[in-house]
Amino acid sequence: MAAVLSQAEVDAGIAAIVKTDLDATAPTTATSLAGKIITMEATLATIQADALEIKTHLNSAGRWFGASAGGASPGLLTSITPWVLTSGAIGVYGAAVEVLSGGEDCDLPFTPSFFEPHLINVTDVSDDGIYKVRIASSLWDGEDHTYATMADAITANKYTEFVRSFDSTRSPSTAIPLQTGITTKGSKLWMQVLDSNGASTISVLVGVNSYA
Repeated sequence: MAAVLSQAEVDAGIAAIVKTDLDATAPTTATSLAGKIITMEATLATIQADALEIKTHLNSAGRWFGASAGGASPGLLTSITPWVLTSGAIGVYGAAVEVLSGGEDCDLPFTPSFFEPHLINVTDVSDDGIYKVRIASSLWDGEDHTYATMADAITANKYTEFVRSFDSTRSPSTAIPLQTGITTKGSKLWMQVLDSNGASTISVLVGVNSYA
């Protein structure tokens, strides 16, 4: 007949089994916890860096640029002459216009590292209708690769755009926000337009956010 264990012996046996399991899993648990802490610290550091970038961006100096003589680049702080973009046939983009050459003077008390076009002021349109403006930069969102032409950037799908409906009989002057990514000082900026009429023009000034 099998021996009957007392309650004390049963409790002791259970305790021994639990202790063995805990001893076996303790290193794994500690290692897992340490890994999670390291991951959380890295995530927190990324969040802090992103928050500082956003804070710097929102509180840095803004500059507005107009065209050089003949509607060309580089952009000039002393100019309120807009760049004029001309559309192609209906639904077809017109020729790309180099708006910023990368040689712009921001007139800041420091040398900016970042140079982000973030606003477009539409000063005039030739016809009533819908205008779609496409914008590309030679450096997209801080990546190492640079694009020699707007066509190269478009081929790589590295561009942004906006659409607005304008009435040519009214003053269309309005600041339109852009999402061009992180762009460094020295980058080029191109624009082109298509519209609902064909061969229409839209005139623009460019607002830039610059910071170190």
